[in-house]
Amino acid sequence: TSPTVALTTPRSYVELASIATTDELKIEVTGDSTISSTNGNAIYGKNSTDMAKNLTITGNASLALKSYGTMSAISLDRNKLHNLAINGNVTINATVEPKNPESVTSDDNGLVFSATNIEIDGNATVSTINNGKSLAIYCPGELIVKDSAVLTAQSNINDQAISVKDFNYPNHSVTASKNFSGIPTEPFEQGKLGTYMYVKAEPIQVTGVTLNESNLHLKTNQTTTLTATVNPSNAAVRDVTWASSDTNVARVNVAGATCEVTAVGVGTATITCTYESDTTFATKTFTINVTPKGLTANVSHDPIIYGDAASTTGYSV
Repeated sequence: TSPTVALTTPRSYVELASIATTDELKIEVTGDSTISSTNGNAIYGKNSTDMAKNLTITGNASLALKSYGTMSAISLDRNKLHNLAINGNVTINATVEPKNPESVTSDDNGLVFSATNIEIDGNATVSTINNGKSLAIYCPGELIVKDSAVLTAQSNINDQAISVKDFNYPNHSVTASKNFSGIPTEPFEQGKLGTYMYVKAEPIQVTGVTLNESNLHLKTNQTTTLTATVNPSNAAVRDVTWASSDTNVARVNVAGATCEVTAVGVGTATITCTYESDTTFATKTFTINVTPKGLTANVSHDPIIYGDAASTTGYSV
């Protein structure tokens, strides 16, 4: 297994070459932690062939990184294909400050993140701020932000926050600004990446779900299939869950966005499709009364909106 360093208390620095000589090294943030280095890089690897080639930072807590002047928050040997991955539920706030805030000089050229390739995924949230004269992120390979991860990069003095060969952000939206504060924002263009002092990539949120049926009337042992269409189609998290309010009346057999509903007894049940959203809970209820064969079912439709998440409820049998 990869060597793992658990971070729970403040440190002045982490030297990768002194920890691992294998290709993989993991730093697990198990408690809110701080690494602040006044005379060196906060996390770094020496220019050595025997240090870990791939560094992963993960965990369920927050990590504050701070360096000064010519030093970096995370500095890997980008000339030797050293890669940085940040994932899990970790939150990283990394900054580089000038030695003297009252007089920023050309020596205040430390990079916040420096690695050959950088991947940020899972539910990680990463903020990189350079208050000196250099970049927030330097990555001569690929920078990728995916899943539900969020990345913010800011350079206070340099006109460019990110320098990267390939910037990929599947199912994410990117906002950018020529101002450090991020205000005003403008439509992001890859070709103008070198002109933005502020760049933020965040997952595209679900705005709603539509179901393929608007009402339903089943007889005992009859089966039908419900399909949920998540909008927009490029949302980062498109998972849905299904549930029946009464499994003595209707049971669900779930396969992702598709739900097979089987009527097993007379009565009324509500099938609920729930999805992730950062907006509100939206509930639509469709109720159908099951009647003996040959009689007509009465259909009612009752939309409700409440709460802080999102779901579409409503097939009743």
